[in-house]
Amino acid sequence: MSEYEKKSLIKFLGLYLGSAFVFISAIAVLLYMAKVENLSELQREKLKSYTSAISAEIIDSHMRGQRYEISKNREFKAALIGESQNIIYSEIPLLPPLSLGFYERGEYIGVVDGGARLHHGVKYIVAETNSMASEKKEAALSAFWVWIFSFLLVGLLGFRLSKQFLKPIREEIEKLDNFVKASAHELNTPITSLVLSLDTLKKEIKDPSKIEYLKASAKMLSKIHDDLTYYLQKETLKKEEEWIDFAALANERGSFYARVASAKGVSVEVESESFIYRIDKTAANRLIDNLLSNAVKYSKKDGKIKINVSQNIITVEDEGIGINKESKQKIFGKFQRATDIGGGFGLGLYIVKSVCDDYGIKIEVESEEGVGSRFRLIF
Repeated sequence: MSEYEKKSLIKFLGLYLGSAFVFISAIAVLLYMAKVENLSELQREKLKSYTSAISAEIIDSHMRGQRYEISKNREFKAALIGESQNIIYSEIPLLPPLSLGFYERGEYIGVVDGGARLHHGVKYIVAETNSMASEKKEAALSAFWVWIFSFLLVGLLGFRLSKQFLKPIREEIEKLDNFVKASAHELNTPITSLVLSLDTLKKEIKDPSKIEYLKASAKMLSKIHDDLTYYLQKETLKKEEEWIDFAALANERGSFYARVASAKGVSVEVESESFIYRIDKTAANRLIDNLLSNAVKYSKKDGKIKINVSQNIITVEDEGIGINKESKQKIFGKFQRATDIGGGFGLGLYIVKSVCDDYGIKIEVESEEGVGSRFRLIF
């Protein structure tokens, strides 16, 4: 899966799962509340049934002239209260206010019933239970597992759907990618042949400046080919890091671009002191090449390009057209170009920024329109 597919998949799943999370959470909360409400109603019915049964037993025993003893119950605690609110019998440590009806106190739910009607001197029957606490926990656990199962199911479904939706797009991208890779590969041979042929023609043509101009164009074409190849293979390219002396690299690439720039009357100056850094060689080449190529491309005729290498800092400065404030914000974007001057795919500075991001290199840009630009790499 490519980087773009991953980003698309993550964005889609983020939105999909975020919405699903809110929806399923709301359903789980409503399910829990409904279950608790049903449990509460059931518990109230059971309490009412229990106190009604006690009332019937009290009245029956009183009418028969028998002594009444309340039976123990595992689920409910009970209390019998007399007319003057004296306690006849109680299993409840702290009695509630003696007002007929249901009450809730912390984890307890209870009822005050007046069905005994003063038989055996009992005016109020109080019954309560805290079994709702454990039942609420069970309801919460049940709602939680429903939430987990539903979210996993929705997540799996979302992942499968997104993969299915991306499949035709992936197929088209692969076709295009393979076409571009094949094209880039096929370009390599004629570009190499062109450069070699120009070297041969140089001996035969009297005006060497024309040949130098053609060679400069061929080398820039070769550089564009290298950028395109690096961009296409970046995700699969195996990094082979080694200690690179950027002073030597700057001198080598500076000489190369000095020949390219001479066709425009632009000079390239290199000032360097040894600076060694562990980096992939291809990435290091793309870093220096693209900054120099960019400077050559946007330099004005008879301008000057300076590349300076010191400990931890590489600076490439040109006397070119400069970059306006609006364009400065987007020059590192993929397929972005500050102007139409010089052509290209708009990959150069994007590749520079990608390498900097990969190796934690800070990049700074100073530019004044019509005066020139300075790119500084801080390692």
